Amino acid sequence: IFALLSSLLSAQISKNINVSSVGTLKTLLTTTEKTTITNLTLTGTIDARDIKFVRDSIINLTELDISNVSILEYNGYEGTSYPNPFDYSLTITHYPANELPTQAFACMKYLKSIKLPNSITSIEFGAMQICPELTSIIIPNQVKTIVGETFTNCAKLTSVIMGNSVTTLGQDVFAGCILLTDLTLSDSLKSIGGAVFLSVPLKSIKIPKSVTYIGAVAYSSSSFTSIYS
Repeated sequence: IFALLSSLLSAQISKNINVSSVGTLKTLLTTTEKTTITNLTLTGTIDARDIKFVRDSIINLTELDISNVSILEYNGYEGTSYPNPFDYSLTITHYPANELPTQAFACMKYLKSIKLPNSITSIEFGAMQICPELTSIIIPNQVKTIVGETFTNCAKLTSVIMGNSVTTLGQDVFAGCILLTDLTLSDSLKSIGGAVFLSVPLKSIKIPKSVTYIGAVAYSSSSFTSIYS
């Protein structure tokens, strides 16, 4: 009985969904599916409301593939931004098209891998921060900007493959990624924010010749033995 229960609890349950109308993903899953799905593939069109639903309601998700979705613009209070407790008017309400919105998948405690949309051009603040099981990520080729704290404290992240269109790494992007040992920077990179590699165990790194700015304590508490610029 215990073996059977263990097998059921560890079973992988997959679901493919085409979202034909933005904001409707929550209507396409049953109450049981919200708690049992582990592998989810989405196609069609979504916005910040659908992304919030994935983050907050599909609670046992480990694998997410949204590589073939289009993210459309959304204006409103039902997006991914956590409300500002001191000033509600500061809560983000505008989510442009083709960006992975702020705090999109933050704090998803079981998420191990995610395939991002090929069409996105930016990854916003804290999009995947504190995802303790995330092990690797591929940044799509169209992404130009990775805003601050995107992968902060992703303690099991070991590999990041970055497309060559990225020009900006915001502050603390990889801070606290204590197992990150495989990272190649974009050849188009111009700006490296402060504390980007805080506590990152990289031994060496090559700074592209395109870089014109490196923020304060970018390499603080890191393990670098060589830096080529």
